[in-house]
Amino acid sequence: MTILPEPHSLTLGQFGILHHIVRQRSRGGSRISDIAAAVEVGQPAVTKALAKFRNMEPVDFADSPTDKRSKIVTARDETTAPLDRIHKDIGQDLFRAFSAIDVDEIERFAKTLETLGGWLDGQER
Repeated sequence: MTILPEPHSLTLGQFGILHHIVRQRSRGGSRISDIAAAVEVGQPAVTKALAKFRNMEPVDFADSPTDKRSKIVTARDETTAPLDRIHKDIGQDLFRAFSAIDVDEIERFAKTLETLGGWLDGQER
């Protein structure tokens, strides 16, 4: 799964960050620290991704009205189309991947997990 956004020049982490920024557009954008918390990465990772996005121009930066040290990041309207293409590509890849899974293997795996769960429950006592 980590390579699916790569044909679109994004890593999976960058895709997650950009996806979050687009979702927050209606709320007026997000601070870097809020983005980092939402996608569960450190602020340096978000800052690095935003530097790449600045060159690609899918986002805008504005000064925070309440904290002069912060920037508010918002997605541009045209950012939605590339994300929609990525979602479509990922959906097709997932369909192919899940279609290739053997049902018998899934059932064996589920039984193994059930056995493991029972064993773990017994260890708690």
